[in-house]
Amino acid sequence: RLQQTVNYYGQTQTMDAQGRVLVQSSVREAAELTKEVTVLGYTDHLFVQNSERIAQAVQTPLSREEMEALDKLWSRDVGKGQGKQFNRLEAAIDGDMIFAVGADGDLVALDRMNGDRLWEVDLDAEITGGVGAAEGMLLVGTATGRVIALYQEDGEEIWQSQVGGEVLAPPATNGEVVVVQTFNGKLVGLNAINGEKMWEYGIQLPVLTLRGTAAPVIEAGAVFVGFANGKLVSLDADSGVVRWEGRVALA
Repeated sequence: RLQQTVNYYGQTQTMDAQGRVLVQSSVREAAELTKEVTVLGYTDHLFVQNSERIAQAVQTPLSREEMEALDKLWSRDVGKGQGKQFNRLEAAIDGDMIFAVGADGDLVALDRMNGDRLWEVDLDAEITGGVGAAEGMLLVGTATGRVIALYQEDGEEIWQSQVGGEVLAPPATNGEVVVVQTFNGKLVGLNAINGEKMWEYGIQLPVLTLRGTAAPVIEAGAVFVGFANGKLVSLDADSGVVRWEGRVALA
């Protein structure tokens, strides 16, 4: 469980009871990490490092050189990293596997503990959102508004679906519905089995917005997502009907 917020690498990050720093650009699920290791990431490389050393250093920002001086357990190249658009591509952890994708479409599965490459596929697409990993599925989004679903076991494609806008955040799934937010203010629910559109919700974007969107979260039959207009919205995962909404920031 998350315990406190610290200043890490020049950014505000969260540290848990074991001293693990959860870096937003590479880790989404704290519960999937062991007490001994944590995952860090930037540009085109993944690093797994000893969390005790990190715990001693989190009170002050670390430079890139200082971070690389930590006890490195393993590292692997991942395609061309974030690409020229500086996409916020994130690695995902599910069970004993780490999944990462480069902007050039190079998707890899790695053993969490030793970094062994389990499989690799070329998606032949410019990836701008990902990786989402849950319920045995992997999900990524492209610059042309496609969502691609694959099996975690071997990277085999399940389906592709067009959502009508560039995908800049990892899609989410509960095994029944896949939810994705697009850059133009749409939230789309897709059938997790075949990728068919189930519902769509949209907002009016502010006149000026930054390039980036929040990743949706699915919990207990509800979807939670933040929008560029400063609102946090909860929708029914099956129908897309709004349950409630609230303003959490000015836009």
